[in-house]
Amino acid sequence: QYHLREQPAQRMALLQALFDNGWKSAGTEPTGLWLELATLQADNGRGDAIPTTLARIDTPAELIRLRSDKRFDRYVDRHDARFD
Repeated sequence: QYHLREQPAQRMALLQALFDNGWKSAGTEPTGLWLELATLQADNGRGDAIPTTLARIDTPAELIRLRSDKRFDRYVDRHDARFD
């Protein structure tokens, strides 16, 4: 997926396929990749898919990045304990 950085549509398709098939890295959710997928979705008009993607992001660093990125303001409930 790293070789596709200059091809965002193909990268998003690959990450979406991994996400849809429940792929995990050594049994762990790759939340950094899911954040990248959500970012690509936001940048490419796929707002409808963002809530599903965000639901699988639960690690502190990625949650902080979500809260600080204005693109996700409408999806992140700052009063929800999950995002605190």
